[in-house]
Amino acid sequence: MKNTELENRSSAPACAEERFEGEDFRKFVQSEMKTWNVPGAAVAVVKDETVIFSGGFGYRDVEKDLEVTPETIFPIASCTKTFNSLAVGLLVDEERLEWDRPAREYYPDLRFYDDFTTGHITLRDMLCHRSGLPRHDKVWLYAGLSRKDLMARIQYLRPSCGFREIFQYNNIVYALAGVIVEKISGMPWEDFVRTRILLPLGMENSSLFQQEMQRTDNFALPYRLKTDDPLQPVGEPSEFPLERVPFQPVSTTGPSSSVNSTVPDMAKWIMLHINKGEFGGKRLVTEKTMHQIHSPQMATGAEGEFKAFLCEETPLIDYGLGWVVQPYRGHYMLNHSGGIDGFSSMISFMPREKIGVVVLTNMHTTMLPFVITYNVYDRLLGLEQVDRSNKFITTVSDIIKAGSVPSGGQNEMVKNAPPTHPPGDYTGKYSEPAYGDVVIGMEGGCMEVMFRNTKMTAEHLHYDTFRTLFAAPGTNFEMRITFLMDEHGDIDRLSIPLQMGVDDIVFRKRVLTSPPGKGNGNI
Repeated sequence: MKNTELENRSSAPACAEERFEGEDFRKFVQSEMKTWNVPGAAVAVVKDETVIFSGGFGYRDVEKDLEVTPETIFPIASCTKTFNSLAVGLLVDEERLEWDRPAREYYPDLRFYDDFTTGHITLRDMLCHRSGLPRHDKVWLYAGLSRKDLMARIQYLRPSCGFREIFQYNNIVYALAGVIVEKISGMPWEDFVRTRILLPLGMENSSLFQQEMQRTDNFALPYRLKTDDPLQPVGEPSEFPLERVPFQPVSTTGPSSSVNSTVPDMAKWIMLHINKGEFGGKRLVTEKTMHQIHSPQMATGAEGEFKAFLCEETPLIDYGLGWVVQPYRGHYMLNHSGGIDGFSSMISFMPREKIGVVVLTNMHTTMLPFVITYNVYDRLLGLEQVDRSNKFITTVSDIIKAGSVPSGGQNEMVKNAPPTHPPGDYTGKYSEPAYGDVVIGMEGGCMEVMFRNTKMTAEHLHYDTFRTLFAAPGTNFEMRITFLMDEHGDIDRLSIPLQMGVDDIVFRKRVLTSPPGKGNGNI
């Protein structure tokens, strides 16, 4: 591999540089990439207004042996949320938005499942994930929805807890904050971010659409390990080969996940935050607004989805406005990670020490960005280096194993209990206002399920419950389908547990003028 490291040590304080040995760090990254089976990575380290390390590792295109350079473009996924909160903040500075004013005053079409949330939710609530809604990501994943269509479906999404009660990460509500930016600014969210943030910072290699990234000559391709075993990407070099996966469409929830960037560009983004809203001697956003963005707003909880990141060095995690706020070994740190099909990333900084780290990779669901980030801080702060990989391997493996334990429902199946109706009674199109359509047909004596343009074969479990697997490049989940009857005993609904924490999603059978297929229930 060519040495693509760029180092500039002309103006950074000597104490930071002396603690950071670039060559030793390169060896560390290369070793950890093997541990976590990551094909390619790019890393930048910032001190004050200087990039003290910028390097590429491995391959952006494994098949063609094309190497990662610092200028390689990666999707940064949910790290995009830090841009969305600043976009709101810019309009707050202009007194066109307020953090705590009911959002419906800016977006009259806004509707949530209950009237109280509809009338009281604010931009602050949206940006710190306290809407009461769980993820509901299966509403938009691979559904091809427009952003307008997605916003119209929010009113049908059931909450899993009370408004402002607990932290629940939600991409859809984050996209809603971006839609309000569009409404008030009079331009698409992507244009606002480009003109008000990317261009002033000189982030010339960053983009808001995958098509823009793929028109360049230096972008990373997405990969995962070719295995259905969720434990395989965790821990040690795998016997399974790498598999290239398609890029996941993210335009529907763009304000949550659509930025593509390089480590030099993201280093500029980190510098802006380290300097409390200033970059290159010019102020982009007020210090008051940056303080709001960087301040803790909501505790994430010890049993939430950030559980894997809690350890003795990071004993608690709060969420600000687009940033995770937490201590690291006694030092105040802000960060955000990102994960999307074939890519994992992390950006972070310590405001008091004025240091920051950017890690971008082209591997699906890997903890490598955290391992590298924490190691950089150990080096810069003069702390003993901790074997972070070993800690994460144990924690993540335990969480995955716990999540794979069969539920009580699986143990309650009645052996050899036949369906209550003949096959043709189950066929038809079933619809739900948020989750869309499920089409049931019969082919060769087997039940066929069509969901999100994906055709699957279902196996019978007992009575009117069937099971199939929805398989997409970065999303594999079981769909347990239970058919329900009306008062006359006719099949008129089906239910699927598509979101933890809420009742099964119920799809109602539509009355068709003609049956699906060729009269025999075929899809």
